[in-house]
Amino acid sequence: MLVTRLITGNLTTKSIFTEKYGTLNKEEAEENAKRIEDVAFVTANQHYEMEPDGDGGSAVQLYAKECSKLILEVLKRGPAQKEDREVLDQLKEVDLSDFIAGRPEAEALDVMNIFSSALEGSILKSLDLSNNALGEKGVRAFGALLQSQSCLEELYLMNDGISEEAARAVCELIPSTEA
Repeated sequence: MLVTRLITGNLTTKSIFTEKYGTLNKEEAEENAKRIEDVAFVTANQHYEMEPDGDGGSAVQLYAKECSKLILEVLKRGPAQKEDREVLDQLKEVDLSDFIAGRPEAEALDVMNIFSSALEGSILKSLDLSNNALGEKGVRAFGALLQSQSCLEELYLMNDGISEEAARAVCELIPSTEA
């Protein structure tokens, strides 16, 4: 709770970053702060579990780094426009199948990150990412979108080169959808 309040403060008060990118209103900042804290905690906790002999120091550092990175991403994205939010709220099904075929890997990952950020926070029932040769890197490129889905009922990943690592990434990124 304290961390969420601190992050909310970072998103709403004057700083070198908010001077450059702008501040968010309190409601939007609180919503983003909760998501940032959740994502950073999951990332740090997974790191901690991989190092059971450690003292947790590196997990705390990773948590702080992840929070900082996500705060900056939110500020760079800027305040959500009311119209954008209304469109996102109406989206229930998204078909992004076969949209990166033939693109170089770096470009494909950039495109996936753009779509992921643009659709983050939508409340989807169905998401089709088939025929994109995602692999683990591609799955992680859709991380922001996947992590923001709590009501997803259908996820299509056919013909995506889903290795064991990619399957683990899917499980890691998608929250429980028992809503």
